[in-house]
Amino acid sequence: GWSRATATSKSDVRPHFAMHPVLSSSRSTSLSCLFLALSVVDRCLGFSIHVNPMQRYQRSSSCCSKGYSLPLGSHARRPLSRRSCPLRMKTSADTAPEEDLSTVTQARLVSGWSNSEVLGDAIAAALRDASKQLPEDSVPSFCFLFVSSSYCNLGEAGGVLVTEDTRVFQQGSEKYSRAMSLISRNFLQRGWKEVPIAGCSVGGSILGDSENVGKNSGVSVVLASLPDSQVSPFFVKPEVFNDGWRQSDWEKIGVPSSFQPGQEASGEDAVLFLFGHPEESTFIRRVLDSLDFVFPSARKVGALAGRTVDTHEREFFFLPSLKDMKDIASMEQCCFSEGLAGIAFRGGIAADAVVAQGSRPIGPNYEVLGTEMNGTIITKLREVGTTEEAEGAPMVLFELAVFSGTIDQQSFVESTRFLALGTSLTPLEDEQDKHQYIVRPILNVEKEGPVYLADGVRVGQVVRFHIRDAANAEQELQQLRMRWKLERNSRKVDKKLPAGALLFADQARGPQLYGRGNVENAGFIQDFPDVPLGGGYFDGVIGQLPNFQDKNKAPLLLDAEKKPQSTGVLFDQLEQGTYVHTMGSAFLLLYGQGKTEGAE
Repeated sequence: GWSRATATSKSDVRPHFAMHPVLSSSRSTSLSCLFLALSVVDRCLGFSIHVNPMQRYQRSSSCCSKGYSLPLGSHARRPLSRRSCPLRMKTSADTAPEEDLSTVTQARLVSGWSNSEVLGDAIAAALRDASKQLPEDSVPSFCFLFVSSSYCNLGEAGGVLVTEDTRVFQQGSEKYSRAMSLISRNFLQRGWKEVPIAGCSVGGSILGDSENVGKNSGVSVVLASLPDSQVSPFFVKPEVFNDGWRQSDWEKIGVPSSFQPGQEASGEDAVLFLFGHPEESTFIRRVLDSLDFVFPSARKVGALAGRTVDTHEREFFFLPSLKDMKDIASMEQCCFSEGLAGIAFRGGIAADAVVAQGSRPIGPNYEVLGTEMNGTIITKLREVGTTEEAEGAPMVLFELAVFSGTIDQQSFVESTRFLALGTSLTPLEDEQDKHQYIVRPILNVEKEGPVYLADGVRVGQVVRFHIRDAANAEQELQQLRMRWKLERNSRKVDKKLPAGALLFADQARGPQLYGRGNVENAGFIQDFPDVPLGGGYFDGVIGQLPNFQDKNKAPLLLDAEKKPQSTGVLFDQLEQGTYVHTMGSAFLLLYGQGKTEGAE
């Protein structure tokens, strides 16, 4: 610690622990030790101390109203901030970036979070923390609301809660419609009548380098300020949609003709955020196929409603505007289990969106010869390039060293959560290792029986078994972040700087995959400390895969100094098509227009 009395001489400025005789040997040695001590204090207490070693000591002014100054010339210590205090409880404000996004003037994507046991208090606190990070007096372009299913399902968590101000609540007795009512009331109080709201229930929340899974998931609010973008909310009804939709059909439900690909300015992107229900995956895939056909160059990312406990109900939310709402007390019409909600925007922004699957292939490719139950049960396979057919699961799964005689059948069944089946996106590839796969979970597999899948496959499709492991998943994330760093540098040429990021992770990842928390988000924050990150855990995510198969698109290699050997890899080199991923993490990094010289 430091003496907080105003110093009158050099001897008054010393760390309490720096009484070693070496300090009195010479002025230069004393300065060296002092600067070393300052750096130790800086690292330990979390505030920055700026020292000019060429300046003479000067008498410091008295303590300022917000903190104390060290008598080290004109470069005084920053006030002790809220984030520096080791005794204060952690809130979402503590996970804000070190920089305040002042370098980005045209776009912000920020998040707030709270795990208050009272739903209304949690929404108000999360919204308050998110809005503080927006430009002063700005109105959000849209809002995402993510609510833990624990608030709205009694389950095992039901109990009576008495707050400090004597309010009585029954835990888990809320409804998702009430969450929409509460945030709508907050919006009306702020005058935000035309801000669209979308979102869904979640099984966990992500904010900065912290994640909260299960009962402590809380509420997360994401706000976007995009003053130069055209924002269009839309909703796709199953009874209205058909596979032959064209641009005119999409325009009828809210996506304007100006969203057509090819009309974007240089260096700008169009983005579609999508939210749906996991039980509607077949319908969602049809809608994604239509969007890929009509808007092939648009970035598409989204999530399917999640839950903290398997017995909880899941819903997604959509409210295009509050200006025509007559009664916000009842918002049942804003909560859905069918259809697909979306927010489309373009203009003044750029975006990188990609999905990480975290799995590696094992064994050869197989052709599906027989299925049951709409393709969710594979009854017969044949190894590609051979005439040998296999009833049910191929023996290769049981002949691997990890399974060969080391565990019994029951233990093997329990380990299927680390097994997956990849459906080839490039079935005509001659070389096995050049195939790209969409990986689906395996529900069960029997040595002399069928393979049970969460998603269906078709007869004639090429498939390959995959293993999910933490080491491979982390390596994939490192490769993606390395590519993102290069992309960030290339964006600077167009004066685009990061404005915020979102991480939508499937609940099969996180602690279930890695055995520990804060893996994916902490790695991102370490590489991008100045970019605010939000998101959550869902029962499926929507996005595109990176294409690593072409020579010019392969993962970057590192030289002896761990620097990339090649550059120029762009994230527009994606596999064609957008998919629902039940074992992946979808990342989106949004860029806004940076400051220009002379700009205020």
